[in-house]
Amino acid sequence: MLHRMVSRETSLADGLAALGLRQDVVPLLARLAEILSSEAVAQGLLGRSDVPRLVHRHILESCALAIRAPKVDALVDVGSGAGLPGLPLSLVLRARLVCVESRRKAASFLRRTSADLGVDAEIVARPAEEVAHTDLREQFDFVVARALAPPPVALELTIPFARPGGRVAVVVGPSYRATEDAAARAAVVLGGRAPRYDSLEVPGAEAATWVMMVDKVARTPERFPRRPGIPRRRPLGGPVTEVK
Repeated sequence: MLHRMVSRETSLADGLAALGLRQDVVPLLARLAEILSSEAVAQGLLGRSDVPRLVHRHILESCALAIRAPKVDALVDVGSGAGLPGLPLSLVLRARLVCVESRRKAASFLRRTSADLGVDAEIVARPAEEVAHTDLREQFDFVVARALAPPPVALELTIPFARPGGRVAVVVGPSYRATEDAAARAAVVLGGRAPRYDSLEVPGAEAATWVMMVDKVARTPERFPRRPGIPRRRPLGGPVTEVK
């Protein structure tokens, strides 16, 4: 186990250095990797097949979003699951974290893990469609999500949390091109500019993924997001397929 921890710390340090990010959080990120590989897998929040690529594909990929972040004191991770990308990103940015996660098991895991890591985090265990109509609406300069929903749906669940002038970053799979036009239409309706897509290249990862970024330029109309379940059933911008 000690050898594995040292190896993870070395990989994390090398990856953060290559990305131009601070390395003093390496021990905390290594601790997060340990928690994810044991507790998150045991609880079904991550698959066993994710463990070998935990450092590069999951933790460093989450950290890489910091390069695209505006200056922030707080960020919100919508549909946090096992805490990716929110937990690594909050450590690198030294930012307060709000996790919106409706599943009780995942929310409990996030509370324990954020406390273990010393992250200043608030865990909101309700659907994003409801939380976006609370006092958290339009309060954040940076909103992130990963494996949340097809891009147009993910935008309806995330853009309402961003203040005008803020930014939304959603990690998407290579199939995003199938929904690119629908996502552009959805973003404009929700108060954003049309998305731009950047390759999210992480040193040591077997392949690059993509991040969809939307700059918010106007307030989101009050009717969005719609009631829980409706964004997926009737996505803005037209029908979409599920994220691959």
